[in-house]
Amino acid sequence: MHRGAYRAVIAEAQADPALRATLHERFLATVEQRTFDRLSQAQHNGELVAEANLDYAAEVLCGTLYYRWLLTPAPIDEKAIDGLLDMFMAAYGVPS
Repeated sequence: MHRGAYRAVIAEAQADPALRATLHERFLATVEQRTFDRLSQAQHNGELVAEANLDYAAEVLCGTLYYRWLLTPAPIDEKAIDGLLDMFMAAYGVPS
């Protein structure tokens, strides 16, 4: 979806609970679930601390990228993703 069109849908969803639910169900929930699944596997493999709240962690990772894409002119490039993952692993990663 084009960034401008997506912004318009989000703006409309703020005032329309049914649209907000549809947007979440058809797009956001899928991205969050895939992120959660990857985090869960990493936790199972001993790469993330056992006490990490993966629901929250998935929201933080996804939310950071949504924010950058929707509300800033900054790119989502390799540097941005590496920085986000470095910060995430510093907080949730198992020390080597």
